[in-house]
Amino acid sequence: MHRANITADHRQLEYLYRNMHFSYQWRIRRTDVHSVQELCREAANCERLFALEQAERKEKDTTREAAAATAPYNRAECCWRCNQRGHTRFDCKRLPRKFCSQCGKDGVMTKDCHPPPGNEKRTGETSAAHQSPE
Repeated sequence: MHRANITADHRQLEYLYRNMHFSYQWRIRRTDVHSVQELCREAANCERLFALEQAERKEKDTTREAAAATAPYNRAECCWRCNQRGHTRFDCKRLPRKFCSQCGKDGVMTKDCHPPPGNEKRTGETSAAHQSPE
């Protein structure tokens, strides 16, 4: 405040409130605070609320993921990008995961887990067309 050359208390309060993050301004009304100390107290309360909300969100996400992990894999209900329920791959905002989109097995691509039928590699046999003339 000294660098900005703001010495009056009401001007300091206005300056601080105007430069607060919008999430704090949304929760603290300017008419409810009358001093810098009150503003600091209200900001500390907001920080506690933000921390609680974040913890609740994290807990909610972990319970949702645990419920999704215990349910059997269903191709029609799961996203083919992140293997989570409730959305499609076109609406997916999560990071892509490596998994089989047919059985739900983690760490393997569908082409490696369920190779397409036909054109299989030959196992030791050679066809008559590929035999060398003797």
